[in-house]
Amino acid sequence: MAARPVLFLDVDGVLNPYGWTASPVGFEPRDLFPDEAPVLINPAHGRWLGDLASVCDLIWATSWNDAANRLLAPILGLASLPVVTMPESPFAFAAKVPLVAEY
Repeated sequence: MAARPVLFLDVDGVLNPYGWTASPVGFEPRDLFPDEAPVLINPAHGRWLGDLASVCDLIWATSWNDAANRLLAPILGLASLPVVTMPESPFAFAAKVPLVAEY
């Protein structure tokens, strides 16, 4: 039996269009972190990711680490997912590559 494909999920800049001054169409601002800008979430992404979960394994690969399960998964209607633990922010984007490869 062949292994299922894996989809590593990032948040900022991917699911959350970080740095936008206005919400793109379909995105809703959510105050998830005190004293920080709202996180922009598109509820449709939860449905898409749910569909993808039927054919591949979803794994968080984000600086949000376990907070992705605690804060985002419920909003998106996702079950708790495995997490590739990232270093504390800020860190170089290239630092993710060996961690994902090791996983």
